This record gives sequence, C-alpha cells and structure tokens, in this order.
Amino acid sequence: MLFGRDVVPTLLPYMFFCRILGRRLGQRRGRCGPVVLVLGLLGGSPSGAALLSQCAYEIPEKKRYALIAVVSTISPMFLLNTVNSWVSDPLLCRLLLCSHVLGALLAGALIWKTAPSWRKQPVYEEKVPAVMGSAIMQSVLAILNVGGCIVVYTVIATLIQRFPGISPQTGALVHAALEVAGGMKALCGVYPVSMHRAVLLAAAAGFGGMSIMAQNHEFLADLGISKRKLIGIGLLKAGLSACMMIILYLFCFRS
Repeated sequence: MLFGRDVVPTLLPYMFFCRILGRRLGQRRGRCGPVVLVLGLLGGSPSGAALLSQCAYEIPEKKRYALIAVVSTISPMFLLNTVNSWVSDPLLCRLLLCSHVLGALLAGALIWKTAPSWRKQPVYEEKVPAVMGSAIMQSVLAILNVGGCIVVYTVIATLIQRFPGISPQTGALVHAALEVAGGMKALCGVYPVSMHRAVLLAAAAGFGGMSIMAQNHEFLADLGISKRKLIGIGLLKAGLSACMMIILYLFCFRS
C-alpha cells in the first residue's frame, strides 16, 4: 500500500525529471553540485543518487562523498504527509524534517573535511547520458527496484520479529533498520508519544534502512561506493539527526 499509494505516483515522474536533467547537467562542468544537492534533498532516495551518478564525473571527488550523505535522504513529502497520517502531529513531522535535513547537511560537511582519506578510488570512463526514451525505461526499472527492496527487507524484518523473545519494541527497531518506511510506522505504533519516540524516528530516518541503501547502491556502485561506506554514512547521519531532534524537541516543547 505504501509503495503503490505514496511512492509510485510521486517518485516515478521525479525520477524521470532527474534523469533528463542529469543528462543536461552532465554536459556542463562546474554547475552540477548545487543542483544535485537541492534536488536530492527535495526528492529523497533514490532519485538523488540517480542524479549524482549521472553528474559525478563533473563533481570533484572530495564533494562526491559529501553529496552522497545529503542526497541519500528521505523525501520531505513522506516525512510531512505519510508520517503525519500515523502520528497526527504536524509539529513533530516538521521537527522530524528539520532534524533530518540538518543531520544530512552536517554529515555532508564532516565528510567533506575527512574526504581526502577516502580518495583512492578507481577511475571510470564517463558514461553516455541517457536519451529520452531510455530515461523512461530507467525510471520504471528504478521504481521496480524500490518496490522489490521494500518487499524483501520487509519480509526479512517480519521473519525476525517472529523469533521467540523479540519484543514489539525490539522488532520495530529491527524493522526500521532494515526498511525505514514500515519501520517508522511500527515505531509509531509501539512507542508512546514522547521525546524518546521522536529521537528514535529521527535516528531511523537518518540511517535510512538497508532497503534505501540497497536502492542507492544500484546507482553509486559504479562510482566505487561500497555498501559498507553507505552504512557508515547512514550511522553518522542517524547520530547527528538524533542530536538535532533532541535540541529541537527541547526548544519547541519546553520553551
């Protein structure tokens, strides 16, 4: 239901838009970085990763890792609309979006400073940008990959939750670590309204879950980005997003 109702109608046209735009940006040196950053934050995963993969050869390698942290986010529409349908708290959803974006930007800034230690990457030849017809097919395949990842990791999370001794709270955390959309819904269902729940939601959104990492890795693997590094970036974003949520929550609810 989440995939058919919330993902396909918005992500498919946005993926196509990013494909076509990436084709044009890939031919203009020096103009890609800001556009990839903004559109990555607006669209979320994996559209940001798809756009970055098309423009990566025009972006200095030091900025590439920083952009990975920023574009491998969750769509603002999901945080403001879908999550709000579960919690009925627009203020919390706005705080969740703010902590998510701030955590991603801070992670990108920190990675930018430490990127020289990661610069030993293989050199790839520049890819030929996709034409209009192939952009449609690539967008459809990307959407199917998103749906497949959601299903696979949701099934794995459900099987783990069936293990004896797994509490609903632990099961929800495992679900969020594997598939973030259903996992965040599960967290909303088992944790009462509190700052603790808000911080867990922020950390889950910052990490993104293995499903989103697998989706992004489909586009970033050719750039020499391993899943291990995506997990490391996700953990950094989870910690920073949780810290941002603590600050924002205390400021808004105790001021």
